Amino acid sequence: MQKLSLGEFSIYTDKILSSSSAYAIKANAEALGLNEALQVENAGAAVANRIRKAHKNAKMLFICGAGGKGAVGLSAARHLSDYSEIVACFLGSLDGISNETTRLNYTLLSDILEIHDVEAGESAIVKAEARDADIIVDAITGIGLRGKLHEDTAKIIGIINDAKRHLVSIDIPSGVNPDIGDATGAYVHADELLALHKLKSGIMGSTFVGSTTVLDIGIPISAELLTGAGDVRLAALSRPANANKYTVGSVLVVGGGEEYHGAPILAANAANSALAALRTGAGYATIFAPKSKAEIIRKLSPNIIVRAYKDENLSKDVVAGVENIRHDVAVIGPGLGKGEDVYDGIAALVENETRAGKLILLDGDAIGAIARHKRLLGKNIVLTPHHGEFSALVGVDQKDAEPEQLANRAISFAKNYNCVIVLKGHETFISDGNRLKINRAKSSALATMGTGDVLSGIIGAYLAMNRRPFESATAGVYLHSVIGDALNKSHGNHILAEDVILGIRDLAGSLGSGKGVLV
Repeated sequence: MQKLSLGEFSIYTDKILSSSSAYAIKANAEALGLNEALQVENAGAAVANRIRKAHKNAKMLFICGAGGKGAVGLSAARHLSDYSEIVACFLGSLDGISNETTRLNYTLLSDILEIHDVEAGESAIVKAEARDADIIVDAITGIGLRGKLHEDTAKIIGIINDAKRHLVSIDIPSGVNPDIGDATGAYVHADELLALHKLKSGIMGSTFVGSTTVLDIGIPISAELLTGAGDVRLAALSRPANANKYTVGSVLVVGGGEEYHGAPILAANAANSALAALRTGAGYATIFAPKSKAEIIRKLSPNIIVRAYKDENLSKDVVAGVENIRHDVAVIGPGLGKGEDVYDGIAALVENETRAGKLILLDGDAIGAIARHKRLLGKNIVLTPHHGEFSALVGVDQKDAEPEQLANRAISFAKNYNCVIVLKGHETFISDGNRLKINRAKSSALATMGTGDVLSGIIGAYLAMNRRPFESATAGVYLHSVIGDALNKSHGNHILAEDVILGIRDLAGSLGSGKGVLV
């Protein structure tokens, strides 16, 4: 079976980016081989080409900060130096640059022309050069801005605003919040905006009224459609210093029927282990299972709470007991079993959980139930079917479906029922009806019983942490897949679900940390 062609699915990517989404795309592009230095070089060249075409023979003043936007500005000034009169002012000095890409571009530009280092409180050189310039290019602060600008930076912005020259901002006007568009102090009153790759959400919410051009900076569509480490960073939130086990997210696993006792414990442990490794995870995990299974589960792990219900199978009679269990997310389905009474119990539980404002993940046997009660689906629900379970959901056999058909069917189902679907396979498709993510496993290591239940626990943990179903599903699928590929190298095809749980501890933290510098 051929891999999916990505180009036709570009319409299912975000049209406007939050700062966190932009950083996630950057990280995914880096994983594909487009490192930070190359991204900055591409962005600098794109900015230079646009300015050169629009403002021929103009004297240009570049005001560059020490972050990623400053690196792009330094690169653009270098590309323009053969065609225009360029003056570069850097807010700080070479010694104060901590980012290697910014340092590299500073060094490369300084070999071509003099860079005026504007130390704290020094503004006379900026005022003089701004007065003589035709164009002022703002490369001061970008999407990494949080809070109020330093007073020295605010003073420089005041100077370039007062110069009444044509102001060009890279990506977002300096001083403007990249996500909501407000400014708590000084900001650049840009006449022209050159957005990198895509518009940022702050522009849509700001008072910016100048012209806007979106520049292609060479970010491949695969960095947006394919899952990657950036998606884990997008879903993983920092744990505050005053957090406790009740405030960082709690997961309830409803599972365990007459046939199984192992599946629910694996999912609960995944919820615990995944977010413990990420240091931002579920502080509390509970299993709701038949009384006869409760003692077995308790002996398997001391790290979770087990609450028992009296019947051997879930039914309408026992669903009410969930209301008294602390949880933010319910993972329903691992090992519950089949039958009309069980399915009716699952439907009643989903209805009650939705009414209570809980997020829900439906897996395994719960998917069979929801196929009979699709009216209960909604934006609070994530479904994780394999191809056979998806066939039952849509009433169409998926056995011989091509990747494009599977992707489109997943998108259509998610749109029609306003939910998030994770259609599992060697190529896994994640969609909320408007967006699509594709995970390509490098091995078949996870084709073993129990690993799907671990995936449910991982996604459930992310849901408890950030309450964003699409992002949580994407991060969970990628982490799960990366663990499988890593285990394949060390264990071959001899992997148990417990191995995947241990892998969460080893990989989740490293994938979920850091954000880089970019644009």
